[in-house]
Amino acid sequence: MTFVGGLASTFGIPFAQLLIDRIGWRPTLVVLAAINLGVAVFIHALFVPGPREEAVPIAEPGSSKAAPSTKGPLATAVRVPAFWGLVVAFAGYGLAFSAMSFHLIPLLDERGVAIGVVMAIIALIGPMQVVGRVLLMAAQRHITAIQLGALIYFAFPIAMAMLALGISDVYGLILFAIIYGVANGLITILRGMAVPEFIGPEGYGVVSGALTMPTNIMRAAGPLLAALAWSQFGNYTPVLWGLAAIMLVAAAGFGAAALLSRKQSPRPRS
Repeated sequence: MTFVGGLASTFGIPFAQLLIDRIGWRPTLVVLAAINLGVAVFIHALFVPGPREEAVPIAEPGSSKAAPSTKGPLATAVRVPAFWGLVVAFAGYGLAFSAMSFHLIPLLDERGVAIGVVMAIIALIGPMQVVGRVLLMAAQRHITAIQLGALIYFAFPIAMAMLALGISDVYGLILFAIIYGVANGLITILRGMAVPEFIGPEGYGVVSGALTMPTNIMRAAGPLLAALAWSQFGNYTPVLWGLAAIMLVAAAGFGAAALLSRKQSPRPRS
């Protein structure tokens, strides 16, 4: 699902722009809403099974031989310093990513980039996410979560600094889309790898959910904060430098989580 989802923007954004050019943005929203509703109903009717006669338990009671913990997995996780490093890492990414997602079109328009080129660059980001995941699938046995995180959090500030430096030519924007897209595609995988490696596998679902909450809050705040910054400075260059700085803080959070997890519970090499 994650693999295929990377292609959504490749088709969705040009299609939405085509509708906007033809019928305007308000009718476009109605069309997109109708498509979502129709597809959701179709998939539900075709693939979702009806109610089962007997519930299927997730796990048999008493199947675990481990001694029951007096604390829940989330209560244990928040006492692990690496957890808070990951909060900073993923929340910083969430803010910067959503700000870029909503402001990339007006940013490039501000620099006089033709709308056709803008759509092509944005559409390229989706396939680059898929490319990143394909490369990771090929190299998954040779790369650790720390190495993957270092690659991702090195790439994001570079991509944003490229835009902050004023690139507006086609080839420079293609390079930006490649770096940004690959890093964005890989961070979804990193989230799944980092939690069990840095914090532990116990309560993976609830711990991942707790990490997602501050990330989603920052995603909601990102576009608004970027808009407020743009209104103060009058152009996007300071905004981009600010996003690059936020990603450096996020990178520091990830690095701290990696270091603290090794100090907390060193793992024997297999």
